[in-house]
Amino acid sequence: MTSRYFLGLLGHPLGHSYSPLIHHTLLELTGLKGEYKLFDYTLKQLEEGAIASMLMSGVHGFNVTIPYKVLLHEKLPALTPAAKRVGAVNTVFRVDVDQEISLIGHNTDSTGFYKSLATPTQEKLAGGHALVLGGGGAARAVLAAMIFEGKTPAHRITLVMRSPEKAEALKVAFSEWVQETNAFTTLDVISTEALDAKRLALVDVLVNCTPVGMHPDTNATPLSLRQMEALNPQAHVVDLIYNPAETLLMTLARTHGCPIVQNGLGMLIHQAIDAFSTWTKLPAQDGWYEAVAARLQNKFNT
Repeated sequence: MTSRYFLGLLGHPLGHSYSPLIHHTLLELTGLKGEYKLFDYTLKQLEEGAIASMLMSGVHGFNVTIPYKVLLHEKLPALTPAAKRVGAVNTVFRVDVDQEISLIGHNTDSTGFYKSLATPTQEKLAGGHALVLGGGGAARAVLAAMIFEGKTPAHRITLVMRSPEKAEALKVAFSEWVQETNAFTTLDVISTEALDAKRLALVDVLVNCTPVGMHPDTNATPLSLRQMEALNPQAHVVDLIYNPAETLLMTLARTHGCPIVQNGLGMLIHQAIDAFSTWTKLPAQDGWYEAVAARLQNKFNT
């Protein structure tokens, strides 16, 4: 096992990130020595060899965030099946063989999302009807989770998005996933305007993958009040936003009577734990999640 881990987060601009707090907590829990730093590099710096410099400095692995998730998916010579499916890289690990260094792109967003779901939500999703808002990288990871994670894929998925070009790319990828797993799952891609009361009444699990409602625009919601009133009151609602902890969408869902409503903090923690396990080869242990969640809660309260 590596004597000291050098880890980090690549993105630009990074601003405030919870990743250092999460991974320093995991290092403490495992008794491993190491550091986790922010690599805030511009695209020009990447083109001029910033990643090579990171490797020369001894980095063992790093997370990737906006705007480089798709870029590294396109540039890295080696990808795990998870990264290929999602079409984005959020975790990179190095492999040293015969004095040659290889970087492998991975993605832990799908597993992180699925693990964050309450058990009743996982059960409701199996063979159920899911409504996914948004067509970006997070939505693609969620779609992949609904096919590959769990014992039974979702039976029907309605994806609400704006870009026709992204919609076609997702349809192609989804078709490949279904063929790979032999899943009996159908995908409908529609606009927000086409999301009528009839569709909303059939939803078992609603997942918001858009940034609508994120701080500082906390008075915004991806669905109108009328649409929320038409939502199946037994639907479980997951908003991937975690700042604020309670979005307007979540508040409307609770008022509507939805039995399970959660934010995206669980996904953030689980995808980080999976990345940490990828780098250290240590399987996640009982108590890791709770310890990280408690540390983050203390941070939020200060």
